[in-house]
Amino acid sequence: MKSRKGILKGIFVSFLAVSAFAQDIHFSNPDQQPLYLNPGLAGMDATVQANINFRRQWSSLPVPFTTSTVSVEGRFNEGSRGKGGIFAGGLLLSNDRAGSLNVVTNTAQMNLAYHLVVNRYTSIGFGFNAGFGQRSIDATSGRWGSQYDGTAYNPSLIGGDSPSNPTFSYFDAGSGAALHYHPNNQFDLKAGLAVYHLNRPGYSFVTKDSAELSPRYSIFTTTDIAISGTRGAFQPAFYLQLQNKAFELIYGVSYQYLLTSGSRFTGRKRPASFSIGLFNRFKDALICRTQFEKDMYSLGFSYDVNISDLISASNGRGGFELYFRFRFDSGRVKRR
Repeated sequence: MKSRKGILKGIFVSFLAVSAFAQDIHFSNPDQQPLYLNPGLAGMDATVQANINFRRQWSSLPVPFTTSTVSVEGRFNEGSRGKGGIFAGGLLLSNDRAGSLNVVTNTAQMNLAYHLVVNRYTSIGFGFNAGFGQRSIDATSGRWGSQYDGTAYNPSLIGGDSPSNPTFSYFDAGSGAALHYHPNNQFDLKAGLAVYHLNRPGYSFVTKDSAELSPRYSIFTTTDIAISGTRGAFQPAFYLQLQNKAFELIYGVSYQYLLTSGSRFTGRKRPASFSIGLFNRFKDALICRTQFEKDMYSLGFSYDVNISDLISASNGRGGFELYFRFRFDSGRVKRR
């Protein structure tokens, strides 16, 4: 009986890996990796910014899924902001490992953006990214139905068929636009729309052209609303990702409290702050989030509690994320 249960769990793990073949990686804190959220965000918040993210999910399974990203972005003509626009660029690297089949995806994306300064309160960023990806799979590490001999799993039996294209590379491109409205130090709003995989690259382990990577549409809104007369602020946010038949909606709110006095939006040395938030990934997980920020540094952690139909397999354990952010001379795009 235990052997049969192990077989089923192995099949479940393989199913999760296969189901992710034509979908992108995802984070519970999309705002902490801006280049992955929208190319138009490059250079919007700081002269120079770097982000590091790590996610581990499905820890109840024999082989958890892990995702790591590193990005750096910056403005090119910071000293010429009076001309009405700012050019910016960035680089995003990612590594994703999924399931017992060891499906590995590595990507490198270059990003270019231009921020049009509409007025002293408003700017619109237009961004474009392009890069390469590489995927690989190790079919020999999986468990297959043909290895079940009628009573138990038998690893000596030949299982599955080796894919004809176990490693492949592809070119990728996307674009997006983002709005930033910041009328005062009591209110801040960002919103954007982006489309990734505009060229629909080949994305199959069978033959290169047998499947395409569908466009991913990313829509978001984040708001920072200071509570008058206090050091607190509410930070509601909304993130929607659409890709083929995949659908992800994350929404919720954080509460930020300034531990020291100062402006939470501008200046090289921001006041120390602590925030805690609760978000919901629709029909999938509750996300508990906390973050500490001081000067140019931010460190955060979140944990997913699975509430979907897969709770029996996950034991309620969805995944955790760690993120670190560095900003230099952070401040909104504006006229001098």
